Amino acid sequence: MAVPENLSIQFEDYPQLTFIPLGRKNKTVRSLSTKKTKALLTRLNEAVLLALQTYSIDGQLLLNSFLYNNAADGFPIPIDRMETIYPHLWKPQSFLWKDYNKNRGVPIHEHEFYPEDFSNMSKEDLHSYVSKLVKEYMFCARIHDSSREEWLLHVNSRFFDHPLVSLYNRNKEAIQAMEKCEDSPLLFLMKDPEKVAHFRNRLEVGLRPFRSLPYEAFECGIKTCVKESTIQIVPDQEVLLVHCSSLDLSVTYHIIDDCVTLREEFHIVLANKRLATTQHLFKELLKENQRLIRKMSRLQEWKVLAEKYRLAVTNINQTIEQIEQFSLRSNHVDKPPFLIFMNDLLTLDIPINEEIELSLPYFSKWNVESHTALFQTMEAYVALLNESGIHQQLDGFSSMYKQELNQIQKEPVEVPIMVQKKPLSSLSFYKLLELIELLQDSQTQEVYFQVVEGQSTNSMRQKGLTNLHAHGLLNNVKRKHIITVFDQLQHLNLITKNSRGFTLTPKGRRIYQLLTAKHASAS
Repeated sequence: MAVPENLSIQFEDYPQLTFIPLGRKNKTVRSLSTKKTKALLTRLNEAVLLALQTYSIDGQLLLNSFLYNNAADGFPIPIDRMETIYPHLWKPQSFLWKDYNKNRGVPIHEHEFYPEDFSNMSKEDLHSYVSKLVKEYMFCARIHDSSREEWLLHVNSRFFDHPLVSLYNRNKEAIQAMEKCEDSPLLFLMKDPEKVAHFRNRLEVGLRPFRSLPYEAFECGIKTCVKESTIQIVPDQEVLLVHCSSLDLSVTYHIIDDCVTLREEFHIVLANKRLATTQHLFKELLKENQRLIRKMSRLQEWKVLAEKYRLAVTNINQTIEQIEQFSLRSNHVDKPPFLIFMNDLLTLDIPINEEIELSLPYFSKWNVESHTALFQTMEAYVALLNESGIHQQLDGFSSMYKQELNQIQKEPVEVPIMVQKKPLSSLSFYKLLELIELLQDSQTQEVYFQVVEGQSTNSMRQKGLTNLHAHGLLNNVKRKHIITVFDQLQHLNLITKNSRGFTLTPKGRRIYQLLTAKHASAS
């Protein structure tokens, strides 16, 4: 119940009114003795009596059930600690789906009261005002038996009955296909740009009704979680305004008609006709672009063949990555055009086990964003459109890159780091990487510089820093040039500067491990 029994107080002189103490822990009303208060309550009691007489006994009982769970009857009148009538009446929403604590009382929240001051109204105005309010209370009484969650579920079910939502769910595949196809690169490969532009215009018009709501809303409806959806009561119109914050979806539920309306309504018959027209236009457009259809078929053939060599292409790519990881001269290996073509085919998302259909849903499956160049590129490799031709090309790439990787791993590392215009030796380079690997970021950047400078402070000796191989490595080099060496290591993506010291990058650690193995085998 909304108002506990101990907070609903009645007086024999005013049988149509129930007095509710305002304020926390205010639970009693001793008397209503002033002449002004008595006169106001007499007029208010009469106004409520006349308003309630227009409703059946069952309606009045329903109101009592809503407000007091039948423990009291009468229109709720707020009264403050000074036993003065509060000049504003509660909105019925203040009692809907809410329980007041019998020990804490009823707090004063201004937003829960009507703004009109009824204490100075004329008799006629007061009767009209109370009649309007009683009607709104009766509306809330009619809906209070179902919880907020139950109403959300009911409104959600009616949402799916809305003609536009129903139309979407009957044509979901076509509508989703239209969205995907609107900016498809394949459209711009078609001949007759004017017809393509006309089709895109009609497509835009056909989608307009469905874009009035989030597409997720069409499929999921209103979130029935109270945290995500709110219900606003509009008693005078007998509607519920439901807003789903996660989808930014607002609907109006009309209780009398038991239906939902949306922010923007559309002519459903016309919307349905436009869907059919758009699909027909696209089919006719494809019929006039047989050259594109043949290219799509050819690309399917290439895709089927490329999938057979996915493992071989992956192995070649991994070898190239290793070369890039161990190369100090460049972080990028230029790949042959045909290998790039094969990689593009393997990342291409198109249907390969379906015959080409002249329909929007099928066309939407061709996700060729950033891959339209394949339609031109594949023409250059027509002679290789067979297993033997592809195998020969990939086998040659594999051998070439494996040989290059073996040379890098076996031959001495050519270090592209300069110290005062002189190249840093391979051994010095190794000692620098070793220093960074051993210290990682346990020391400040200043300590790294002091070690390679050859400084020997008491603190450094205690930490064993003077025993490192890199100690004194650049003892004849000015500090600014030492800093430049570390900058070059960063530029080559071998080390990372941290807030405290340096650490090896994954590439730097791999090269350090390679050099460690070479030095171990040499010794």
